[in-house]
Amino acid sequence: MIAVICDENAQSDIFLPNLLRREEDLKVEVFDDYTLCTDYLEHHLCDMIFISIDKPEHQFAKVVQKAKEINHGIPIALIGDAEEDSVFVYRYECDKLLNRPLNKENIRFCLDSFRLLRARTAQIQIKTFGTFEIFVNDKPVSFRNLKAKELLALCVDRAGSIVRTPEAVEKLWPGRPYDERTKRLYRKSVMSINETLEKYNIAYIFHTVRGGCMIITCGLKCDLYSFINNPRKNLFLLNGRYMEDYEWSEETLAHIIRLAQEFADEKELEFLYQ
Repeated sequence: MIAVICDENAQSDIFLPNLLRREEDLKVEVFDDYTLCTDYLEHHLCDMIFISIDKPEHQFAKVVQKAKEINHGIPIALIGDAEEDSVFVYRYECDKLLNRPLNKENIRFCLDSFRLLRARTAQIQIKTFGTFEIFVNDKPVSFRNLKAKELLALCVDRAGSIVRTPEAVEKLWPGRPYDERTKRLYRKSVMSINETLEKYNIAYIFHTVRGGCMIITCGLKCDLYSFINNPRKNLFLLNGRYMEDYEWSEETLAHIIRLAQEFADEKELEFLYQ
């Protein structure tokens, strides 16, 4: 796990970073500049963050807001000098206030609470540009049943819409009739998805309905969804490939390219045709 400390007095006040570095499961990143910390959060995921609320308020508030934007559900502790600073915990919907002088007991209690929170709020990332992969807290989800993985990929492709059983059979077992045998294969894949996701404590992202299944997109970080929601801003995510292990993905890839062409000129998209 990664803990980020943002404190302009970090060079002189080393109690917190030294204590956290004693934890075997923690890697600690320390910043004594709000801007540098914000830049780091822009490009890296972390598991908890400790932010000094030294004035001016708008500077530490920007770090808090960026942390929440990039790391959905991340636990945040504010470091203050007085009990009155607790107003900032409520104002910015943070989790803890640690008052100076810091002490080992309060930090330990905070750390244990944050570990529990992270266990309940897993960070889920889905990669579709290239091969299809799912990561939970940066660790890849391993599927024993490849058809189960493909069915989940099809649900991701449909972005929250229901994948009906006949369509799933047609895509996953092309050329085979829609009969009891293929229905059993479909049900087996659904069971395998549930079993796999349950091992990673993220079974809630997959939902079955009568005659189909779907993925719950809320809270997921997915390159496909990011691109569709803001093509101009997220052109850099494209690489000309999309779920390349599956033949049915070609239709969506064509749609992605058409969408990109609406927001960029040919020169910007040269890499798609190489």
